[in-house]
Amino acid sequence: ILLLFVPYWIGYRHAARRAVRGAGQIIVVFSFLFCAALIARVVPTASYDIYLYIFQGRALTLHGLNPYAVIPWEVADPFVYSMGPWLAGLKNTYGPLWTTMAVAVTAALGDRPAALLVAFKALAAAFFLGCIPLLRALHGAIVHDRPGAGDRNGLALLFAWNPALLFEFAGSGHNDSVMIFFLLLALLLAVNGRMAPAGLALAGSFLTKYVTLLCLPFFVAYAMSRATGGWRGRAAAATAILAPAVAASLLAFIPYWHGLATLDGLVQQATHVGMDVSSPLAFALALAYGGPEHLFSPATSDFAAAVSVVVFKISLLVLVVAAFKRTMGTRDFLRFTFAPLLCYLAMASLWFMPWYLSWIVPILLLEGAAVAVAVAGVAGFLLYHTHFTGPMIGAMIIIIAAAPVVKAYALRGMVAVRRRPSAGS
Repeated sequence: ILLLFVPYWIGYRHAARRAVRGAGQIIVVFSFLFCAALIARVVPTASYDIYLYIFQGRALTLHGLNPYAVIPWEVADPFVYSMGPWLAGLKNTYGPLWTTMAVAVTAALGDRPAALLVAFKALAAAFFLGCIPLLRALHGAIVHDRPGAGDRNGLALLFAWNPALLFEFAGSGHNDSVMIFFLLLALLLAVNGRMAPAGLALAGSFLTKYVTLLCLPFFVAYAMSRATGGWRGRAAAATAILAPAVAASLLAFIPYWHGLATLDGLVQQATHVGMDVSSPLAFALALAYGGPEHLFSPATSDFAAAVSVVVFKISLLVLVVAAFKRTMGTRDFLRFTFAPLLCYLAMASLWFMPWYLSWIVPILLLEGAAVAVAVAGVAGFLLYHTHFTGPMIGAMIIIIAAAPVVKAYALRGMVAVRRRPSAGS
């Protein structure tokens, strides 16, 4: 599989340097064919998550149970045995939009395990393919601000033919492609001034996986920075983002709500944030604090986890304050939106999983960091079965990714506000 990065890179060089008629269509068609081949190969998958997705749908459609009220190992279902002991002990940690999708697929296909595996992989692949035109459109939105943003076809190929992304979405069926699709759609709608639909699309993203809820403050800041009419206009702009997002969230939870216990899975997952030194920053801190021989001792792990979470919270606060204190252009908005995902991935995520890299690939592409995308894909494969080398590789990728995203924008923005001359000077 690693050898696939050779033709991948050759294809990119040709797409980026040569004007080929119909290149965009060719890229999409071959990406579709790659996905179809991976979907047809039902097993093996590289993770157990797809079995958990299917069980959550079957919990309601086959067993008549609320997917948010049941622990998988309590139910006699073959997919429980396939997902492994860790996932079998977790309540539903995904958003209600994704759970509704899972319920719809399992209701349509019934008790047909092979068909369900194919369908869930196809669903992830479909949203992955849907990201391609959104990325191309976002590239068009920033190309005027950044002439060196690269060729649109080259950008599309780097995403659509990336072996790591194909493997994770069409091969393993990870629902991160759904989350990314709605986030890119929300970004595109926002930069085109359609704030209410953008708030709705963003809700679609964090109602799939909650992590993109971290992006919400930056959508609000961007909407307010574009508003006219003083504080009333800014309040209206914030409401245009928040109202649809809140309404969509309330409606999505209605079929599953059984009190605060509905959020048990989310709360349980949140208590694990930063606890494992498989995340790059936590790994580096544990290495510096205790050394390799004490890497997983309780004292070292607790120290690394606590500091990582504190650093993440401070970083997020700095980003939010900086975003609200500056007038953001399109490229600033994209960077600020992806920055909290990068910070979470580097500092506070429970693990550093290969498919998490897909969260930051879009901003890398829009920044023109082609080499980083290729390296990130290779690192994704190396992470499997390499618990100790994985975080070190992850730290390298995070450093590469941080360069175009951070680039001192948050701190420089705060300094610029302080130095800005007053209206009368």
